[in-house]
Amino acid sequence: MAKKKRSNGAMHLTPTSWHFRCEAGCDFRSPLLHRHRACQLSGAGDRGRSEKNMNHFTLILISFTTFLCSCSSTPIVGDLSPQSGSRQAQRDYTSGHPKIYEAGGYAVYEPGIPDDERTIVATLPRNGSLAGCTNPKVRYSVGYASAYNREILSLIKRDGLPNKR
Repeated sequence: MAKKKRSNGAMHLTPTSWHFRCEAGCDFRSPLLHRHRACQLSGAGDRGRSEKNMNHFTLILISFTTFLCSCSSTPIVGDLSPQSGSRQAQRDYTSGHPKIYEAGGYAVYEPGIPDDERTIVATLPRNGSLAGCTNPKVRYSVGYASAYNREILSLIKRDGLPNKR
């Protein structure tokens, strides 16, 4: 902060960053440092404090809103959502290339297929691209694979195995 001499010989602080200006034209960094007697009597020093508090409140409000919007409780949307798995299963079935997805971390399995219905899908090829203990999206891939496999199983039970094209 640089000091300037006024024409009356008094020292005046020139702010280098945040500053406030009173009605009398005084610049000051903090309402606590404002010593202009007329401004103290009129309450002008309090205006700077309320503006600063308002800026802090706005920043806190924006931060809190951003935090709420980014919570993990938001629904899964994207490539590994269960809805996406069902749509992909329908596309693969109509194109004649159904498969069964394997998923899981350390224990790889075929989610969405009950043990008593494994014989129905025994001849289909397996895809293990969603499995693996190093897959960071394993919890999403299990939901995707489960929805995909259930949809393929229901389509095969309804229409039979598709002809390859």
